[in-house]
Amino acid sequence: MSSNSVKGRWPARHCIASERRHTVTTKRSRQKIARDLPAPGTALTGRFKGQTYSATIVEAEDSPTGKVVEYDGKRYTSPSAAAKAVTGHSINGWLFWQASDQQ
Repeated sequence: MSSNSVKGRWPARHCIASERRHTVTTKRSRQKIARDLPAPGTALTGRFKGQTYSATIVEAEDSPTGKVVEYDGKRYTSPSAAAKAVTGHSINGWLFWQASDQQ
């Protein structure tokens, strides 16, 4: 084999992997999308395994946004956390819950 071959098969000029530049994205460089919960009093409904679940947006002074999702007597800071309480696994709460205004 010649000294300019890659794994003994191709000449080095055919190997683009050695010239490829990698771009690394870390979690620190990502920015979160600011999403605001609907107005307090908004009813949320979600379906899981044939059953319908209900939650409500309520005011909360201890929350950074001033609003939380209340499901089954417990308060969650995000729709995803409330949806996880329903399903038992991680899920996108913004897609799980459907909102309807009941003020």
